[in-house]
Amino acid sequence: TYKSLRYELDGHLALLTLNRPDALNAIDDEMHTDLLEALLHIRGEQNVRCVLFAAEGKAFSAGGDLNEVLTLQADAAKRTRMCDTGQRIIHALIDIPVPIVVALHGDAMGLGASVALGGDIIVASKTARIADPHVKVGLVAGDGGVLFWPASLGMHRARRYLLTGDLMP
Repeated sequence: TYKSLRYELDGHLALLTLNRPDALNAIDDEMHTDLLEALLHIRGEQNVRCVLFAAEGKAFSAGGDLNEVLTLQADAAKRTRMCDTGQRIIHALIDIPVPIVVALHGDAMGLGASVALGGDIIVASKTARIADPHVKVGLVAGDGGVLFWPASLGMHRARRYLLTGDLMP
């Protein structure tokens, strides 16, 4: 059981649902841990043939939980642990040997965008938007953004969004 997401196995389908709708599915320390553990669990499931990745609420994911980001400035050990977990989430997405279908509704920002773009197929609503706004606060795209954006959009189009932080409809 996970506190911030739901994991269900329906025959050969693994359904993974982000479940912090009141926080726009912002990825805090607990969700980092839950997400990594769930992805590693899915990777070990012998009968899974496909993963459906979804989210509850009006946003897919607001990305990193800004309330928690403030605490990371004062806690170097926690910051290091969360960065490591974020990298491991990206590697776990890449290592899942079956297709990952992302049901994208609402916005996917930062790590939320990386998770969405890390899927093999994105089925998006017409109002869904993706962005990596790290650049707007003087940071480079983190959490797999520099890997997944160019692989998904092509280098030049990815650069436009990663260097401006603009929303991609």
